[in-house]
Order: sequence, then structure tokens, then C-alpha cells
Amino acid sequence: MTEAAASGQQPRIHTVQVYGKLRAQGKPAFERQVAAREVSFTCQRCGTQKTEMRYPGPLPRYCPSCREARRAEAYEVRVAKQREKRRKQREAERKGTHVHLRS
Repeated sequence: MTEAAASGQQPRIHTVQVYGKLRAQGKPAFERQVAAREVSFTCQRCGTQKTEMRYPGPLPRYCPSCREARRAEAYEVRVAKQREKRRKQREAERKGTHVHLRS
């Protein structure tokens, strides 16, 4: 039995407005309701099996505790890369040469 069913909860339902050619008029072409469903996945970081209520879309890669740690790691890598890029740019400016740095 699922956790939501065991606790007697109804699945979360979200109304989505879909715009077509009428977007310029500000009116949705139609609305539909999307229900959250229970999905199971294995965390790629810690390897644990997790089950979450999710709306349709790609499966998550990380459990909630690992998700924050992974986000922090990605931030540190991105910041280190940017600092190195700026350091090279400052050194090039001191030498009087122009270095084209890729974004």
C-alpha cells in the first residue's frame, strides 16, 4: 500500500493552463488537471531507494538530503571555475595581452 493511500491522503492535483495561438489574447486554449503520483527511484549519490509524490516529469536523481549536498558541490565547482577564469583575465591584463576566454 502506498504512503499516501495508507495515510488516507488524496493525491495532489494541480490545474495547468495550456496556451495555444490564443496566448496573445491572454486566454488559455484549455485547462487540464495533473495529479501527483508516487514514484520510486534510486539515489545516484547514496544508492538508497526512495519513494516520493511527484508531478509528471523526469525522475529525480538524488534523494532530498543528497540533493542539497549535490547542489552545494555544483555551486563550488562553478564558483571555482569562474574565479580561475577571472584570475587568468587579470593576469592577461597585467601583461598587456588580450586573452579570449570562453564562457
